[in-house]
Amino acid sequence: MHDSFAAWGGVEQVEGGPPHVLFGARLGFETSSVSAERTSPITIGPLSFTLDLGARRRFQSGLTVELSYGLQYFPAVTTTDSAFDPQDRLACIASGYDYDTRACETVREGYAIGAAAGTYARLQHALRIGLRYDLP
Repeated sequence: MHDSFAAWGGVEQVEGGPPHVLFGARLGFETSSVSAERTSPITIGPLSFTLDLGARRRFQSGLTVELSYGLQYFPAVTTTDSAFDPQDRLACIASGYDYDTRACETVREGYAIGAAAGTYARLQHALRIGLRYDLP
């Protein structure tokens, strides 16, 4: 994995609408966190785009209820030169488990498994519910 960078921007209603209800929306962008050759079915992390929508209702009692829905889209990434190679496990065993070898390093890092070449895409969504109580 490597560092990813993200940016979000949005708007939130300040006045209007039903009493004590605020609505908001946010768009975002995040760079990849996993290089293409290290992408696998469980590590799909190319660049992504997000959309979040939410509402917040404040009650006179000090209770606030928040509800939001977020959708994150990861466009397809194709891996042709996969970093995964099951032959490294055999090479590590043949070396007598010499941890200084590249093959044993690959085993320790978890890449000595079946190749993960292919095309991967991902769509992730989340529904969040928040409760907050402000003491008077």
